[in-house]
Amino acid sequence: MNQPVYKFATQRLLDSVWTLKYVQVEIHTITIISYSRDDQYGYDNEKSLDRCRLCEQSDRTVIAVQFGPYEPFTFTPTEKVLVLNPLHVFSYSQD
Repeated sequence: MNQPVYKFATQRLLDSVWTLKYVQVEIHTITIISYSRDDQYGYDNEKSLDRCRLCEQSDRTVIAVQFGPYEPFTFTPTEKVLVLNPLHVFSYSQD
């Protein structure tokens, strides 16, 4: 059985780096594995990872994610993908 290929992206909010760990299912769909500000991988590799912004409904359920290249102090989205496992933004615990 094939092991999933985990991908990472970050979102900087003030002095925290929120790290999104996900699996690309198809070209425009992902499954979120975790979203946490406690993932050291994001802090250590922030400049080499894509930026991300989670797209939420009014109840804070994540339905999509925008991605863009790392740029300090800005975010320029270049892609938007759908989330196959929509949950409340703080429900994606670290595995």
